[in-house]
Amino acid sequence: MFATKKEAQQEERNYLTKYGKKEISHITFNDIIEEYLKAKKDLRPQSYKRLQTTLVHIGDSLGKIAIEKMTKVNYESFRDSLDKKGFTPQYKNKICSLCKTLIKYAFKMYGIRNDIPDKFEPYRLNENKKEMDFYTYDEFQQFISVVDKVEENEYYCLFNSFFLCPQILQ
Repeated sequence: MFATKKEAQQEERNYLTKYGKKEISHITFNDIIEEYLKAKKDLRPQSYKRLQTTLVHIGDSLGKIAIEKMTKVNYESFRDSLDKKGFTPQYKNKICSLCKTLIKYAFKMYGIRNDIPDKFEPYRLNENKKEMDFYTYDEFQQFISVVDKVEENEYYCLFNSFFLCPQILQ
């Protein structure tokens, strides 16, 4: 028996290294993706399929690279490939987060360390939100003059229908 949990985990890593399929230095992202998917088999089918779809993007770019030997250049090319695919910043951040999760999983199972993804900033979310348009005072006066002239006109009815009815329905 082992005195601490940490000793037991280290011995498990040593055992997996000694009797496992590959040496630690040769474990690639594809190997870890395969193991990670096996570990996540108990997810709901929709979640599992979504995870597979997301992992494909990591496997396409980083799959053949050994985790321990991944460099800054490899990770930058991975991020560039995500940029070329035209994903939203939120989805690119999700993929990068999953890449970090795979590296943490590799550390947990084999003791493989790589902190390259931690050195990169997340993608910035689009801050180009449309500004709300407001009437200027002159535009408002022009609009209100038409509405105030005749309350029975069809524009007044349309105005009430489109703008006041949703308030009543709430």
